[in-house]
Amino acid sequence: MANEFPETKFVPARCTNCGAELTVDPSQEAAVCKYCDTPFIISKAIQNYNFETNYNTTNNTTNNTTNNITNVYNERKSAVESYMDYAIEKEKTKQQSIESERQLKQEKLRIKAAEKEKRKKLIWWVLGWRFIFPVPLTILLLRNKELDQKIRYGLIAVAWIGYVLFVFIGGRNKSTTDLTKNNQSTEITKISGTYYGVNGSILTLLPDKTAYYYYKDFSSANTDASWSYLGNTLTVSIPYYEDKIVLVTATATVDSNNVSSFTLSSSNIFWDNELYKKISSDTNHHTKAEYDEMINKNQ
Repeated sequence: MANEFPETKFVPARCTNCGAELTVDPSQEAAVCKYCDTPFIISKAIQNYNFETNYNTTNNTTNNTTNNITNVYNERKSAVESYMDYAIEKEKTKQQSIESERQLKQEKLRIKAAEKEKRKKLIWWVLGWRFIFPVPLTILLLRNKELDQKIRYGLIAVAWIGYVLFVFIGGRNKSTTDLTKNNQSTEITKISGTYYGVNGSILTLLPDKTAYYYYKDFSSANTDASWSYLGNTLTVSIPYYEDKIVLVTATATVDSNNVSSFTLSSSNIFWDNELYKKISSDTNHHTKAEYDEMINKNQ
C-alpha cells in the first residue's frame, strides 16, 4: 500500500553564516543552523552549496566549455550578492539592537539623575527648616519695632513651637522610614535567588533590584531586566528589542515568609500565569548551556 504522506526529500545546503554543510527540505522557506543557531533562507543556503560544488568542479575540470564557465560565474555572482544582502541585513539588525540598548541606558541615567536632584532639593529644604528658619525669623521680629511687643513675642513663640514639632515629627518619621527600609532589605534578601519557570525559563532576581531572564530559545540571558517588591506584590519588567524597545511587565503576589514559588501573570503573552519555583539562592549570570541544564533538570 502506498504511503499516506509523501516522503520528504532532503538536499544538501551550506549555512549562510558559518558555512557548515547541512541537509534541508527544499519545500520550506527558512531553517535554523544546528551548528551556530542562525536562521537562514533555504534557497540561499542551497545556492551556496551549489556554488561551492560547481566552483570545485570547475577547478578540477580543464575541458569545460565557455557556456559552463559563464554559468558558474553567474551562480557565484548570485551567491555573493545573496550573502552580501544577508550580511547587510545582519549588520543593520545589530546596529538597531545597539541603538536600542544605548537609548535604554540613557533613559536609566536620566531617571537616576532626576531622582538624585530631587533628593538634593529635599535635603536642602529639610536643613533650611531645621537649622536656618527659626533663627533669622526671631532676629527679624525682635528688630521690628513697628509691631506690638506681645504680637512679636507671640509670633516668635509660634515659630519655635512649630520648629520643635517639626523636628519631633521628622525624627519619628525617620525612625519609621528606617524600620521600613530594614524590613524591605530583609524581604529583598529572602526573595533574591534563581527561579525555574514551568514554561521553560529561568528568572534570577538580584539584591540590587536588577534581574536576568532566560528562555529556552534565547542565545543568552536578557540582563536588562529589573524587579521590585512592595506590599506583597512582586513586579518584574523585561525590555525586548524589536523595532523599538518593548517593556513587558508581570506581577505576582508573594509572601516574603514563603518564597518557594509564585505565579507571574501579565496581559502580555510571554507571561500567561507562569508558575516559578525557587531552585537556589544563586544570583550569578550563567552561559546558555548552564541555563539549559537548569531547565532540563527541573522539567
